[in-house]
Amino acid sequence: MNALKHSFATLHNFLNHIVLNNCVEYFHSQEANPGDRTRRDEHRHLFNAVVALDSVVDHLYFAKSRTETFQVFFDQVATEAPVILKVRELANALKHCVTRDRPNKPKPNAADLAELKLHVKVDFSGEVPSVTSVDVSAEFLLDAPKTVEEAWNYWIQYAHKLDVEGPS
Repeated sequence: MNALKHSFATLHNFLNHIVLNNCVEYFHSQEANPGDRTRRDEHRHLFNAVVALDSVVDHLYFAKSRTETFQVFFDQVATEAPVILKVRELANALKHCVTRDRPNKPKPNAADLAELKLHVKVDFSGEVPSVTSVDVSAEFLLDAPKTVEEAWNYWIQYAHKLDVEGPS
């Protein structure tokens, strides 16, 4: 019975107690703290959600005995759901300061995922220019929020399927 097992014991529990909850916390963080222009809290929740989403395939692979290698299995899942590849690339970029680039296929690094912008308005109408406003904002790059949402949709449907079919 899954209810009596810890959060990491089964794929069902991992999806429902770890992965999907991390995603919900990330979605809530997008609306929380509107005054935090750096979005650091949102970045933390994004990291947790992406890393959790990325690890589902590993849990899925080891949920039952398989004859194919992990890479073959991963490729099969990614063919069915291409967002899996996007999540893997995003997770690797977030987890590693530097990823292994190939000259013909550069990969993003952690520093590439968000951009901090400083907007300064200066009034030049008087004798002495004066700063009228300063605004700092952070923007995600690589469609990170969209990737999390796509992966969430894929895995929530999978979790519902597990709920209906029961553990295998």
